[in-house]
Amino acid sequence: MNNYRFLEMRVDNLGRKKMTQDELSNIIHIDRNRIQQLETSPKVIPKEEELRAYCNYFNTTSDYLLGIRNTKPVDENIAMIAKVTGLSNDAIEMLKILSNYRKEYNSFLPGLGADIDAINAILEFQYKETKKTEKQDNIPAWSVLHYIKQYLSSGIYEREQQDRLRICDGNVWVDIDNGDILIKNNEQYTIQNKSAINSSSGSGENSKTVHIVNIRNKKERYVVEINKMFESYSKDNIFRELDKIKDYIEKKRK
Repeated sequence: MNNYRFLEMRVDNLGRKKMTQDELSNIIHIDRNRIQQLETSPKVIPKEEELRAYCNYFNTTSDYLLGIRNTKPVDENIAMIAKVTGLSNDAIEMLKILSNYRKEYNSFLPGLGADIDAINAILEFQYKETKKTEKQDNIPAWSVLHYIKQYLSSGIYEREQQDRLRICDGNVWVDIDNGDILIKNNEQYTIQNKSAINSSSGSGENSKTVHIVNIRNKKERYVVEINKMFESYSKDNIFRELDKIKDYIEKKRK
């Protein structure tokens, strides 16, 4: 049995036959019976002109078509889109699938593939906001996409531990390390562990919380869990930005 991929060429990313043998025969000018042989016969040997016709039409290589190489060649159009937009290959393929959904099912399932509308609305809104900001010689700092990414990433952050202690002797700064000797009040101590903490509250040891103090009233203190603060902040901003986009869409419809 051969490992040819001629049949695979007629199957789309969703596993469905995207064209008949007759349709392919008319396009690449190979007899339909011959196409059937190439797809099903374990003993058939493809001719050079047949390989060339398949490779040219399906934008593939003969190595992949014959099963010599398992890696599907990168579509030059997809590679270009990825380079220009920064989208991953899988993201681009997903957009293609959504677009196919719209074309094939719109008549009886208009909601299928409507993700494209949402993506377009977000990007169009951000484009207008960006252009408006650039006219003011500024750079847009945030968008709903930033907030969404931030929200999806919440839960993985914590305040960095303050674990480096330095002392100054004249103009020379040196780090205090474990094993150093500390002499205080004529007593000698060997440093085995070290941490930087606040002298008033003792904050600093727990890297998952942050201590916030009112500089005008040091008794007013708050201990905030960083992950919860980050999640709440990001979620609020997502809704705020989405409301702006919603307003933009409503004005666009009028």
